[in-house]
Amino acid sequence: MRARAVARAMSHRREQVERLGRIRQFVFGAQDGLLSTLGVVTGVSGAVTGVSATTSHFAVLVAGCAEAVAGMVAMAAGEYISSRSQAQVYQAEIESEREELHRDPEGEREEIQVLFRQEGLSPEDATVVARLVTTSEESWLKTMTEKELGLAATDASGAITGAFIIGAAFLLGAVVTILPYLFLSGAKAVLSSVAVTLLALAAIGAGKAKLAKIGPLRSAAEVVAIGSVAAVIGYLFGTLLPHIFHVT
Repeated sequence: MRARAVARAMSHRREQVERLGRIRQFVFGAQDGLLSTLGVVTGVSGAVTGVSATTSHFAVLVAGCAEAVAGMVAMAAGEYISSRSQAQVYQAEIESEREELHRDPEGEREEIQVLFRQEGLSPEDATVVARLVTTSEESWLKTMTEKELGLAATDASGAITGAFIIGAAFLLGAVVTILPYLFLSGAKAVLSSVAVTLLALAAIGAGKAKLAKIGPLRSAAEVVAIGSVAAVIGYLFGTLLPHIFHVT
């Protein structure tokens, strides 16, 4: 009974860690969606200053929507490809280590003893622990790959879930930034977009702080500062572009 309870507790803990990983993906996607879209729409707003209100408003909306869709696809595809590639590379290294166990078991036993000694075990204890671990090939393989190579088996099937989460989060962040332009125009739209984006970034910063168990104000201020810089740079760059390309 005690063993089953411990196994359930360990399984629950692993699920919690996995959920934290998914939250990290959501936060990363939403934050990137907010920041990159804010830079685009403020940049375009600066570039079309002086153009008719209808034309400039349409240009900003088109640019924002294009950034939202393109960014969503790029983020999702990038997450899928990188996660799947990482899982495949890790698995290849693990299988290579398995072959070494079969080809030179004595040499691998010596290596695992050295690894345990490096972690503080005495030579005698390291020998005993190594002998016990190497009675199971899977335990032996897992110990070697984690301690020697610093790798852990990764499930490639999670790449699809990760891609969906990060893509959806990016789109959600982009929508928050674009939303004011659906109801306002001109300077009011720009300022409102910047304001709601910074508020959303502050909320994300505070949420990250709670997960990381650090000061929420400092974390929120850090993310808001980055967003403010992105907005200023985007607007100034957009304002300068017509002069750079001699466009009236």
